[in-house]
Amino acid sequence: MKSKSIVTIIFLIAIFSISCSNEHYLRLNSEFQPIKISQKLPENFKLGGSLRLASNNFFNSLDPHNNSNVSDSSWGPGLIYDRILKYEHGENVLLPSLKHECLICSKWTLEDEQKITFTIPNNLTWNTSPPTTLTTSDIEFSINRIKNQKNYDFLHMIQSIDIETENKISFQLRYPDSDFLMTLADVKNKIVSKNLTENSEEITLNNSIGSNSWSIEKFSPLTKITFLNLRKNDDQPFVDTIEINVLPDSQTRLSAYMVGLIDVYEIENLTHRDDQLYQNQLNVIEPSTGVSLTFNTSKFPYNNRNFRNAIINAIDIDEIQTLNKYFALGMPLIDKTWEVDQVKWQSQFNNPDKFSDNIKQSKVNMPMTIKMLASEYDQNYSETINKLTKQLALKGFLVETTILNNREYASKTWDQKDFDISVGPQFPQLSPNSFLFSILHSKGKLNSSNTYNIKLDKLIEEQSQTYNSQHREKIIQEINSILFDEMYRLMINSKVSSWTWTDAINNFYPNFYSQEYKHWDKVWIER
Repeated sequence: MKSKSIVTIIFLIAIFSISCSNEHYLRLNSEFQPIKISQKLPENFKLGGSLRLASNNFFNSLDPHNNSNVSDSSWGPGLIYDRILKYEHGENVLLPSLKHECLICSKWTLEDEQKITFTIPNNLTWNTSPPTTLTTSDIEFSINRIKNQKNYDFLHMIQSIDIETENKISFQLRYPDSDFLMTLADVKNKIVSKNLTENSEEITLNNSIGSNSWSIEKFSPLTKITFLNLRKNDDQPFVDTIEINVLPDSQTRLSAYMVGLIDVYEIENLTHRDDQLYQNQLNVIEPSTGVSLTFNTSKFPYNNRNFRNAIINAIDIDEIQTLNKYFALGMPLIDKTWEVDQVKWQSQFNNPDKFSDNIKQSKVNMPMTIKMLASEYDQNYSETINKLTKQLALKGFLVETTILNNREYASKTWDQKDFDISVGPQFPQLSPNSFLFSILHSKGKLNSSNTYNIKLDKLIEEQSQTYNSQHREKIIQEINSILFDEMYRLMINSKVSSWTWTDAINNFYPNFYSQEYKHWDKVWIER
């Protein structure tokens, strides 16, 4: 094992020190202007240096609208592009959060419930030689180009786009949509140059030109991408370069971090999360990802609220959520204030008194056979299923577990809805409304729990049409309250990703939950 680690480290040093023959160089250092800073800077900041990162995946495409993985959009070529809005990040941003703010826009105005107008500054430019102006024509072209991508229906609410001036653009929506602004902030909705892209069959290195301070200096799809800071505006990044190395193997990434070849590392071995090696640590809770538990309310006795609650009362959540206790319903959260009441939900689990009372009120005779459909998604799912089976058996249930591969599980649960209890991954949802309408609404196509709740439906519809954040938060909490009482479904074990970084990294306040990448601009290096 020791010799394997030594070989890995030697291999890493070779990768990081040798320039690959198939790297493409796009800029010369002599083209860049001297550093000029007028922005308000943190105390003791440092300029310069190289930020060294790692990508888990190979880079698939230079086209920001054809990205099939996050390595392209947030950990790869997509870093050179901006969006209309960005997700908030910083020292005072509480995660998880999908709150958003202007990036290339200077303001936005709600003209009416279905029309939103954006104003952009007149000093935005593309990194061409000479620089060309970024206008609302680029925005219109980019959004329409995104909408025309296959299998991409994230901007379905847009009916039309109207260019009012070079600096003002309006979006007419098909219906009021409280998620519209959050949707525009998504990391895939990048703005590209119309002139450089419109007549090109594909985006290549020659027309991979963005509007922010980053430019691709070197690119090798299988090994590395390097970005160079153009120092083009006041609000410029602190570091000179960002190097992102492709390291698909988890052990290789760990070794690279241990010997100082990368600065930021996602901790993947769960048993090592409290290791002294990771003195700087950030745990990112992902409430819409993880192990979901769902009751099929169209079947007896799961159509009985007391019986559903009794099963929850029988579960020892401390044994299942061993590292981070967190309760979620599977909905992407725009604000941390949307979370369910963690103390209230904790009280429902491993509660013998409530279990006895709910079983009695359900009038279900024990022992009762429970048929559980499960997915063999990964080790975390397997461990959760095994613990659930043992815990329910201790409470007198006769548990019959059927484990399916991912395709069979999806077919049984989301398509056929043929199960009693399902334990497995949730269908991916990108926004609160997509989750609420497809999974919880009575008419939802992915309503695998077969719930029918008129009050819940009305609340889902009401929150989807309000742009008042406080009003929407109040409705979301009403929805949370109904789901607490009814216990149709929940994330029995939400995913938690843990990150660490070297002491050389300063001013690091990322928002990895949203896959935002603008936090790299605020980092400085002190080696």
